[in-house]
Amino acid sequence: MPDASDPSPDALERRVVEATRKLLSAPGRDAPGADVDAGGLRQLSGVLERWVHAAALSRWFRTSGSDVVGTPGTEVELSAQIGTAVRLRAAKVAFEIEGRVVAEAPIESDRPDVRASYVPERDGVWPIHVRALDAQGAVVAGSRAEETGRLFVLDDTPVLAVSLFDVVAPDGSIDGRVARRLEPWRKAGFVIVYLGAVGPEGIVDLRTRIAAASLPEGAILAPAELAHRFQDLGVDFRATFAAIAIRRARARGVPIVGLLGSLPGWSAAQVADCPAFDWDFQVPSEVIARRAEHARVLRAEHRKTGGDVGFRIEQMTGARAIEGNAVAVEFDGHRARRRCFELVEGAQRSIHLQTYMFRSGRFADELGARLVRRARAGVRVRVLVDGLYGAPEAVIGRFGVLRLLGQEPNVDVRLRDPVAVPRIDPRVWKHRDHRKILVVDGERAMVGGRNVGDEYFTGFDEVAVGDWTPSERVPWLDAHAEVEGPAAAAFERAFIDAWLAHAPDDQLGGFVAAHPRVCGDVVARAVLHEGLGDARALGLFEAMFDGATSRIVIVNDFPVTEALADALYRARRRGVRVTLLTGSAVARRGDGKMLPGVVHRELFEYMTKDRFEPLLRHGIEIFEYVAPRHDRIVCAGGFVRPYVHAKVVVVDGEHATIGSANLDATASYWEREANIVIHGRDAVAPVASAIDRMLADAIVLDPNSPEWTSETAFRRIARAVWPSALYS
Repeated sequence: MPDASDPSPDALERRVVEATRKLLSAPGRDAPGADVDAGGLRQLSGVLERWVHAAALSRWFRTSGSDVVGTPGTEVELSAQIGTAVRLRAAKVAFEIEGRVVAEAPIESDRPDVRASYVPERDGVWPIHVRALDAQGAVVAGSRAEETGRLFVLDDTPVLAVSLFDVVAPDGSIDGRVARRLEPWRKAGFVIVYLGAVGPEGIVDLRTRIAAASLPEGAILAPAELAHRFQDLGVDFRATFAAIAIRRARARGVPIVGLLGSLPGWSAAQVADCPAFDWDFQVPSEVIARRAEHARVLRAEHRKTGGDVGFRIEQMTGARAIEGNAVAVEFDGHRARRRCFELVEGAQRSIHLQTYMFRSGRFADELGARLVRRARAGVRVRVLVDGLYGAPEAVIGRFGVLRLLGQEPNVDVRLRDPVAVPRIDPRVWKHRDHRKILVVDGERAMVGGRNVGDEYFTGFDEVAVGDWTPSERVPWLDAHAEVEGPAAAAFERAFIDAWLAHAPDDQLGGFVAAHPRVCGDVVARAVLHEGLGDARALGLFEAMFDGATSRIVIVNDFPVTEALADALYRARRRGVRVTLLTGSAVARRGDGKMLPGVVHRELFEYMTKDRFEPLLRHGIEIFEYVAPRHDRIVCAGGFVRPYVHAKVVVVDGEHATIGSANLDATASYWEREANIVIHGRDAVAPVASAIDRMLADAIVLDPNSPEWTSETAFRRIARAVWPSALYS
C-alpha cells in the first residue's frame, strides 16, 4: 500500500494508480482494474502534482496564516487557514512558538480559518508553526508543522507603519523609494510594520519580496477584512481597513505613531495622532523625534491603564473621555415619548432633531405640533432627515408632516443625501445617515435608536394584542440616553457638522454655540461614525468586547458582522460570559407563532436567526425579549415577543454604550452613526439592572427546541434569497 504520508511526486503517482485501480475494480463496473493505463495515470499524477503547487488551488493543500504584533502581557490572536485536504482528516490544530504548543483550537466546518488566543510574556520575534491534529491529539498523517506567520512582540520601541498597497509592481518588486524613505526612521530606532494585501502565495511570498527590496524585517499586517467575505460593492476600503489594522495594534499597546506611504482615502481622521507621510515628502528629523516621543507617551498610557476598555475605545475610535455629565437611559416607549415632549416644550433657543426615518402617525403629529408651537414662540427649529426614508414625508406626500413643517417660519427641514430615483446603486442605499439625535438649547441631548414613528415611542402597556393583531401595531423595544452636560455639546457639534455638510453656505442664523455646565459626575464619550472612511462603530464594539473581563450583555436584533463575532469568540475563550437579548422581526405570540406580518420582515427574521447559529455554537447565550404582560394581551400563550430595535452593550457592569449603531456590517462600515458611552459602575448600574430584569422574563433560544428546528428550512431559504450585500 503506498505511504499516504509521503508528499513526493513518485508517491503521489503511486497513490493515484492505487486509487484508480480500486475505483475501476469496484462492484458494478464493467472495466477490470487490470485495464489501467499506467501512462495516462502518470500524466494525471503530474497534473495533480502541479495543482498542489498552483496558487489558485493552494488553499486545498496549504496551511497559511498571518503575522501577529503585540506587547508583553497583552492577549493576541493566532490564526491559520487550513487547507481543505488537511481539514478533511483533522479535528483541531496546535499553534507552536519556540518549539512548544501555546494554544490549540478546533477546526469548524463553517469557518475557513482557525483561531486561538495567546498572551506573550516577553518581547521578541518568533515563527508561528501550526500542526494539524486528529480527535485524539495525534499529528495527522501526511501533515507537517508549517510556518504560517511570525509573532512580533514589541515593548518600548516606536513603530512606523508602511503602506505597500501602492508600491508593489505587477512583477512583485517593491518601489525603491520605500527603502530610501525608511532610512531616517530606522536610524531613529523605529520598528517597521507593513500594511498590504497578502496574495494567494501567502505571507511568506510577501516577506521574500520585502527582503529582496533590502527592507527591514517587520510584521506584515494584512487587514482581516480583506480575508473576510466582505461585500465592498466597488468601494475602495483599503484606507479604512489599514486604519482598522493600525487601531487594533494600538489598542494592544503597540505604539504605531505614523504611516509612510500614499493610500487613497486616508485622512487625518483615520487614526488619531497617527499622521501619514507621502513617499515624496522628506520627513524632517524633528518630526520623527516628536513621533518617537508620542510613542513613549502611548506606551506609558497603555501600561498605566492596563489596556482597559477606556484605553481601547480611545485607540479604536479617537473618542476622548468627557467628564461632568448626568446621563439617564430609557427603554420604555411611553416614558421616552413623554420625556421627548418635555424637552421640546422646554426649549428656549434651539431644537435640533436628526433622524433616519420620519413616519406619519400619532407620534409624528404630536411632535410636529410641539415643534410648531416652540417655533412660533421664537425657538429656532432645525430638522435633518436621511434622504432615503425622509423623502415620502418631505417630498412625495402633499400633506406629509415634514413637508408642512418646513413651510413654517422659524422651522428648517432638510434631507441628508437625497436619493435620485431611480438610482439602484447599492452604495447609495447603504451609505446613509442612520443617526438619531435630539439636542435642545445645546445643553441636553437624546441619543439612541429611536426614529420618529409610533413603534419607537409607544409603550407596550398602551396596545392590546390578540391573535388577529398585525405585527406592525406591536411596539418595538428601543433605547435612548439623555445626557446633560459637556457631552451634549459633542452631539450638538455633530448635528451642526451634518447640517453644514448638506448646505455649506448656510450661516446658521441665530445659532450660538452652547457651553453646557458641569451637572453630574458621569464620564462619557461621544462616538461619531461617518461611514465608509473610519469604521468607528466597529471599533467601539470591538474595543468593548476585547476589554471585557467577566461579562458582555448585548441588546440588538441585527446579524453580527464577522469581525465582531470574532471579538465575541475571543471573549468566550477568556471565559467571559456573553449574553445577547434579541427579538423577533415579526412579533410572535407566546406559543412562538408569528402574528400577521409582511413577508420581507419574516425573511429578515429567519436571516437574522440563521446568523445567530454560530454564536450559539460558541457558547453565547441568546434570549428573545418578552414584552411586559398585561390583561389586554390575549393572544395565544398570553404574552408577546416583539421586535428589538435597541442598540445597547454593557461590559463588566462598568461600561455601556447606547446609540444608533447595530452590530452588523452596514453600521460597522457604511452608515453614519452616533453612540454615547458611559463609564462607571454607578452610572451603568441602572442600565444593567433593567436588562437583567428583561432577561429574567425572556425566552431562551434553544437550537434543539421544536420551535427552532421547525423553522430550519425557512432559515436556509432566507440565507439563499436575502441580499447579502445589505447586511454583510
